[in-house]
Amino acid sequence: MIKKDHDEIWYWYLKIEEFHNSGMKQKEYCDEYEIDYKKFCNMRYRIEYKKHTNPELYEKCIPIVRKYMKSGAPASKFARANDIEIKLLSEMVTHLGYQDIIAKMKAEKEEQPMKFIAVQTTNLPMSNGGSPIPVREEAEVIEQQNDLEIIIAKGVKVSISPNIDTMKVVKIIDFLKDL
Repeated sequence: MIKKDHDEIWYWYLKIEEFHNSGMKQKEYCDEYEIDYKKFCNMRYRIEYKKHTNPELYEKCIPIVRKYMKSGAPASKFARANDIEIKLLSEMVTHLGYQDIIAKMKAEKEEQPMKFIAVQTTNLPMSNGGSPIPVREEAEVIEQQNDLEIIIAKGVKVSISPNIDTMKVVKIIDFLKDL
């Protein structure tokens, strides 16, 4: 059973990736970045497991362990029936659980490409109160060549030309606040 918080697993995954890219020895890396060496070794073991040290065994065990994870069967009974050591089964369940969490976190943290839209700022129809009525048109993708960018939490990014009138900027912001 996975007991670690997803953010903690993600943190250790990133540290392990940094370690691999550092070219340092494990102990040297931990000393350099003031990381608890035993904790690093433990988490590296759980996250990488036998992927590098015994790749044949690792590949052979994945389908068996995935089958166990879906089965709900008692570990000892499943291990006997599938000719796998219970310790290996347990370690692989932890490892694959961590790998599933890391894959989920990667998908969540993947940067979504920003969409640039052209906003019509002239000849907007006016309401009775004198404020412009927003006109929704198909978004036109444009290249980023502007000095001012407004980014809204919903993933909308508006680029505004440096030559635009200040009042038009205020109107654009007023229009965007309701998105």
